[in-house]
Amino acid sequence: MKNTLVKYLTEIGVQKIYFCSGARNAPLLKEFENKFEVEFKLDERAAAFEALGYAKVTGFPTVVCTTSGTAVAECLPSVIEAYYSEVPLVILSADRPKRLRGTHAPQTIEQREIFKPFLNGYFSGTLADFNLQKSSYPLHVNIEIDDVSEERLVSQREVSDVSPSDIKLLDKPLVLLSEGHGLSQSQIDRLKKQESYLYAEALANVDLAGCDRVIQFEKTLHSLVNSSQVKTIVHFGRTPLLKLWRELERKNLEIKVINFNRSKFGLSQGYTWSGEFDELLSLLEISAPSETYEEATITDTYKDLKDSEISIVAKILNSLEDGTIVYAGNSMPIRYVELLKNSRLQYLASRGANGIDGQLSTLIGVAKASKCEVVGILGDLTFLYDFASLLDELPKNLKIHVLDNNGGRIFERVKVDKRIINPHGKNLKVLIKNLPSMKNITIHETENDQTNTFWERWSL
Repeated sequence: MKNTLVKYLTEIGVQKIYFCSGARNAPLLKEFENKFEVEFKLDERAAAFEALGYAKVTGFPTVVCTTSGTAVAECLPSVIEAYYSEVPLVILSADRPKRLRGTHAPQTIEQREIFKPFLNGYFSGTLADFNLQKSSYPLHVNIEIDDVSEERLVSQREVSDVSPSDIKLLDKPLVLLSEGHGLSQSQIDRLKKQESYLYAEALANVDLAGCDRVIQFEKTLHSLVNSSQVKTIVHFGRTPLLKLWRELERKNLEIKVINFNRSKFGLSQGYTWSGEFDELLSLLEISAPSETYEEATITDTYKDLKDSEISIVAKILNSLEDGTIVYAGNSMPIRYVELLKNSRLQYLASRGANGIDGQLSTLIGVAKASKCEVVGILGDLTFLYDFASLLDELPKNLKIHVLDNNGGRIFERVKVDKRIINPHGKNLKVLIKNLPSMKNITIHETENDQTNTFWERWSL
């Protein structure tokens, strides 16, 4: 007889679950409602060790629930200790669906056997397929959670190669440049001269001045796609950070995606161009869309919201000298930088697995390797997550700006349980007071109502 997850956890004696917030594992909260004591935690590594201590004393199996990506990996040290100490620790991780494995989609890593040498129990699959009868610890339960309906999945394609002989004409193309595009300056200049719509993410670090069809805002991309002015996306680079890219998986499956010399680009569908750049460019030149478009003026949207997050980020970016390296933290900072990007500055971020862990340490490493000024823009939870890295002197060329909105406010803009916002209630200005490099750090206390007003006005 099949055993449900909640029934299984109850039967093995679980009383307490340490819940580390994320959009992917948020649906699991409904499974735990009124059945276990749930304590919300920011840092997965700390939560897992706390769970270890709790299990040591009580003798009851204790659960740490994480979202997908590097959040799972943070639990490895505690699993190792639990293995050698023979402590009943359970790691319950949410995972992206099977179809996205190996695609480099955001927060998608190979987490099925990440603890393998140190486990005595294991399950991986969907909630509907859960069936585990025996209990042996440490235990890893990896639950695949999909946000695409079965009806949408039916029409999906595999990733396959295409060449000029396969595609005679591209239909209303948009050229999208993301980080790691690998194009030379001469190739970028040639793309600027062709007539297709052209969008470059901040992390692409290209100057598109002089291009008549350059698009500044993702909001415009959504409009062009929704009005069928764009039917093909020709992509150069690694997985884009755009919300549109995720929606290609969930909503816009009729959009043809062609990736130049890259088979891993964050989608389970699409094509890899196997021809030469010149051949692709020639197709773009004869298939460019004829429609015009208009873009909003973003400054008008937030100019009266001086304490909103985007106003503060705009003020920071406008104050920087040309050539400054801007390192944007994951979650909201990278999205604000994307909205406000300009070619005067250089942009960096850690978008491989999209985690918030280790961002401060990465930023410090960037500054130590750079001769120019480096400015980091991070959220408060990201800042707190890696706080120990601030106990040493910071590089002189590094300035850190923290957007303090008292929690993970990105979850206010998605349909998940608002308890996972994790409001910390800490006065960060007091917290940094005795740090050796406190003058390198600026805490910006943002006004959440103003930030929400901006996003209501600038809705996609």
